[in-house]
Amino acid sequence: MKWVLTILTIAVSCVLASCGAAPAAPTTYTIGGSVSGLLGTGLVLQDNGGDNLSIVINGSFTFATTIVSGNTYAVTVLTQPTNPAQTCKVAYGGMGTVTSAIVIVQVACATNNFTLGGTVSGLSGSGLVLGNGGSNLPISNNGSYAFSSSIANGSSYNVTVVTQPAGQICNVTNGYGASINGNITDVLVNCFNTTTAYTIGGTVSGLSGTGLVLQDNSGDNLSVSKNGSFTFATAIASGSAYSVTALTQPTGPSQNCVVTGGGGTASANIAGIQVNCTTTTYTIAGTITGLTGSGLVLQDNGGNNLPISANATSFTFATQVASGASYAVTVLTQPSGPSCSVTGGSGTVVSSPITSITINCAGSAFNISAIVSGLLAGTSVVLQDNAGDNLTILSSANGLATNFNTPLATAASYAVTVLTQPAGETCTVGSNASGKVASANINVAVSCGTTIAASLSHTCALTSAGTVLCWGSNEYGQLGNDDTANSTAPVQVVGLPGQAVSIAAGNDFTCALIHDGTVWCWGGNASGQLGNGTFLQSSVPVKVLNSAGNAPLANAADITAGQDHACTVSSAGAVLCWGDNANGELGDGTEVASNLPVQVAGLSSGVATISAGSNFTCAVTTGGSAQCWGENSSGQLGNGNAVSSAWPSAVLDSTGKAPLGGVVTISAGVENACALSNDGSVRCWGANNSGQLGNGTSGSPSSIPVGVLDSTGQLALTGIAVISGGMDDFCAITNEGAALCWGANDHGQLGNGSEANSTKPLVVSGLSSGVAAIASGTDHTCAVTSAGVAQCWGSNIDGQLASGNTAPSATPADAIGVGSVGTLRLF
Repeated sequence: MKWVLTILTIAVSCVLASCGAAPAAPTTYTIGGSVSGLLGTGLVLQDNGGDNLSIVINGSFTFATTIVSGNTYAVTVLTQPTNPAQTCKVAYGGMGTVTSAIVIVQVACATNNFTLGGTVSGLSGSGLVLGNGGSNLPISNNGSYAFSSSIANGSSYNVTVVTQPAGQICNVTNGYGASINGNITDVLVNCFNTTTAYTIGGTVSGLSGTGLVLQDNSGDNLSVSKNGSFTFATAIASGSAYSVTALTQPTGPSQNCVVTGGGGTASANIAGIQVNCTTTTYTIAGTITGLTGSGLVLQDNGGNNLPISANATSFTFATQVASGASYAVTVLTQPSGPSCSVTGGSGTVVSSPITSITINCAGSAFNISAIVSGLLAGTSVVLQDNAGDNLTILSSANGLATNFNTPLATAASYAVTVLTQPAGETCTVGSNASGKVASANINVAVSCGTTIAASLSHTCALTSAGTVLCWGSNEYGQLGNDDTANSTAPVQVVGLPGQAVSIAAGNDFTCALIHDGTVWCWGGNASGQLGNGTFLQSSVPVKVLNSAGNAPLANAADITAGQDHACTVSSAGAVLCWGDNANGELGDGTEVASNLPVQVAGLSSGVATISAGSNFTCAVTTGGSAQCWGENSSGQLGNGNAVSSAWPSAVLDSTGKAPLGGVVTISAGVENACALSNDGSVRCWGANNSGQLGNGTSGSPSSIPVGVLDSTGQLALTGIAVISGGMDDFCAITNEGAALCWGANDHGQLGNGSEANSTKPLVVSGLSSGVAAIASGTDHTCAVTSAGVAQCWGSNIDGQLASGNTAPSATPADAIGVGSVGTLRLF
């Protein structure tokens, strides 16, 4: 009996322990589904934030990585298709718990469509019908119109008059486009009364300047501002002659426009006149004195080299320079014998050859030159050497060595400073900005960008050496010092690969633009705002990757950060954004977050600068217009409505009927934005609950720009050089260096010693002059003086004022230095 019990015991034990066998492998299942409607290329799906799958055709798909039974899956669209641009969404079954093979995920793709329309003027008759490829639109009134049928991305359009109105002839201007990538609103239809009259028109090409005026028959003048079709307002009678000429040639740059086919007799509408414009180029030349040796080589604009023979007394570069462009003549190679210096070697070509450059080879004087980087398109900075030698540098001279007019002798002192800051940013001089000439030419580096940035509860600043310092809240590592402890004193960001030239601060993260065109970010990353292809936070800088995620993002020229997203402008003027997209703030036509940069729709070129608000973004084009996208609940897109948009839309002017023009830069706040115009005035739009529009009122928002008033509340605010938006407040710097703030003041963020809101600009206490940069955070503000001292005021709950404590301040106080030693000086 005992042996029976023993056998049973062994058998039971063997069953319970599987007789020493390995445990069974967990059951796994595949994740898949189907794609429909796909026409473009580049669609990438992702499961659980890491398993990527490229899709090239419609039909079924299956991810390579299986999922253990009982675990969850979450399928998203990582990269949207292009050519044509499409928006793909996970329409059904995108997430759940795995209990069997998943085959129900449905991904539906649709091609992005745009509206087509414009404005009708002069219409008095009935019966006008416009057409576009079979889509007809009856028109009964003057004003704006739009076809009911939208147009797919990449498609062409050709608006024509299908039926003329009774007793009138209507002409179409800007009616054709080869590849649509945004809403079309500028197709103009001009109608006029006629019986037997014909229109005179044609096409302009190559126009880049302004001021072109065409004339027909010595009296009918027509101003032309852009390339494309044109039609004179006055029709001529059948059988009458027409003669089209260029009455006024364009300038800025200077151009020569030639009319072909401009004369004849009208027996039908004339539309074949060609006006071809070419930019005028001019020679760059000058005189040489004292040259006896050989080997001298001059250089213009960093690449046009000119060898000079011994004893030469003049020179002319072979390559001419276009009107409106910069020239910068330097000595590339000194001759044997006495050295040479350049006087009057840099400037802008206007409308005549440059002949005033002097090369002095006496061997006793040397050039003081400036090399500027980061200057925004269409802006300029004025530098000064030794308190008297002024040098204006345009954005077209970025990266070029530009000489001051007065060469200096060996052992002479030089001191380069910024005399006039450019609109919308701050320039600082390098560490060799002053000293003594040591028998050689001196190149002084001048970096332009954002030198101080404030956000929710932290602040960062940029030194003239390119070092980034941060202080305040550090819960997510946004101070970049490989720690997560708050700091009431500045700490240095560690791990940046080189000199930073501009910085941007989001709610819980920070980004820096490096001199080599790369972008590095650190801090919170729950929405992918670090742009490195992950959702992991980092307390040290990580490089932002390109859209494919296989290389660093390159050629960045400007950066900005919003609440949980960031954007950059490339050197080619393209806009890329990454991070949160719940309100369409990435501008790619979707509301899907991205941890890699995505292209903003329609902005692949032509953008000068950008600003991210809380959940929206705005950009300024090189032509001075503005576009915004994202959340619009308070009218912060400035387009006349309160409907959010995942596509860029034009900011309108104060009439609400035309695009805003003449914009230099924009600063976006939480739910409103302000634009700085080229005349030094400021216009704001969006929320106004605390008077942040600056027009003397508070309460109702405005979906179109309104002018900011001066401190009297009677006149327009003018003479502004820099603007910065906070949560419900805005600040500005005047041309004279005074700091002004308006809007919410519940934490003393206006810096005037009180906590009362203001609907008009107030001078910040103690900062009526000498301010070089300013940054508005959520409830605090910081500025940098022309002496390089950082000052902060407002809320200080996390140490964002760098005062060494957490006590708030309603007036500016000097920020303490690194390690709580002395006063913080940035340059």
